[in-house]
Amino acid sequence: MRWGLLTPLACLVSSAVLADDRVDLSCRQYNAADDLQHYVTLDSPGYPDVAAVVDALSEGDPFENAVPLRAIGDFMQMGISDLTLPLLAAVCSYEMYAANECAGNMFWPSNVTEASLNGETLRFTIQVDQDVVQQVEISNPQFDKATIANLQGEVVQTDTWTRQPDGTETYTSIAINGDETAYTERPDCSGEGYVVRHNANGLLMTNTFSWSSAKTGFTFQYKICGYQNDPGCHEGAL
Repeated sequence: MRWGLLTPLACLVSSAVLADDRVDLSCRQYNAADDLQHYVTLDSPGYPDVAAVVDALSEGDPFENAVPLRAIGDFMQMGISDLTLPLLAAVCSYEMYAANECAGNMFWPSNVTEASLNGETLRFTIQVDQDVVQQVEISNPQFDKATIANLQGEVVQTDTWTRQPDGTETYTSIAINGDETAYTERPDCSGEGYVVRHNANGLLMTNTFSWSSAKTGFTFQYKICGYQNDPGCHEGAL
């Protein structure tokens, strides 16, 4: 069901910007000075037309709107996963690597166990706790591609963010239990995404959706299916 998913050094930023503008880093609405401008993020949920649709559903009949609220809720929550990369990049940025290979200092202890820089590709490993390790790879200071692999003896989840030359951004998360989350967002703030969830009994639900530009006349189409207890699909448009 898959669909085909801190502050950098000044000199590297300059060369990256000159070489590749990536359509002003896609469909952001936040302040241009915001650090998140460098990252692939799902920006559509932050636009007023999207908030208006969600507010209308929330203020309506909770029983009647339960399914569409669930469907658009997955879309709204996708942006939370995007915060993982900025948090990890704060532990080992390009400047930190240049300073001491992300070894930290007495004021900022580091749990980075290994770091390397090959051209513009920064790689580092974080020991989260005794059993969990995160391996991070960032392609360049503009974060045009980044991958996080979570390991507990084996890879249990992989998250990948990409930004294409035309500004199209994608995110894909694949877990060992079969769970998947993915979105594609274009510079006009239209896109599509899906969520696949499992539990101990197997496949639990799927939610596939697409949306028109969040900048003007936002519409949202969805198909959400359950596979346990009360199996069946519901689809609609908002």
